[in-house]
Amino acid sequence: MATQTSLILVSGGLRSLVALSLAAADMTQPNQSRRVVLLHIRDSQENAAQRHEAFRRQSQHFQMREVIELELPHLQAQRMDQLKQGKPASPLRRAQVLLTAMAQAVEWGASMVIWPVQFNADFDAVARVTESVVLARHLAQLDAAHWPPEAVLPSVQTPLLDLSDRQLIETGAQLDAPWHLAWTCERGTSAPCRVCIPCRRRRTAFESAGISEERRRPTV
Repeated sequence: MATQTSLILVSGGLRSLVALSLAAADMTQPNQSRRVVLLHIRDSQENAAQRHEAFRRQSQHFQMREVIELELPHLQAQRMDQLKQGKPASPLRRAQVLLTAMAQAVEWGASMVIWPVQFNADFDAVARVTESVVLARHLAQLDAAHWPPEAVLPSVQTPLLDLSDRQLIETGAQLDAPWHLAWTCERGTSAPCRVCIPCRRRRTAFESAGISEERRRPTV
């Protein structure tokens, strides 16, 4: 039976945690031969150290030993400039992330890149992600002539893209995801601030799903 290798982009947040939970559950299915490689891109955000630690703990929890860590601070520098101007992340910036992941997938023999992005039914953001995927695949195809003869163009899968925040939490709860391993806060503090936009979005998602982070089961 041929082994299927997947590369998962892991930021250390909730979406990464759910994606890893899905991959771990998939690997336990009978008659399956799967290999998972994790890629963590460390940028220049204030919470980079906290997300890196969350990535490390998540990979250890799921016993994922094949990991790649890259330092790409310039990507977040571009993102911060866009945020200051009130602009959404550009398809080109996201394509850069995907091209990095696809290049690593080729090196590691992965036929699939799993990108756990999710925007709570923001259809404009979903459309921009789709544009980024198409752009990245087109650019990768242009470079394919330089790849090893046995290399194939990895597909890009976004299994969480169409989920609402509530559905994301419900999916993770079904898989008994260890929520405490996910770092959401945008600040580089020793504990989540609970007041920044990502922290509030996380709290609202759990409240909407009726699920406690501590108990990991529906509340009554």
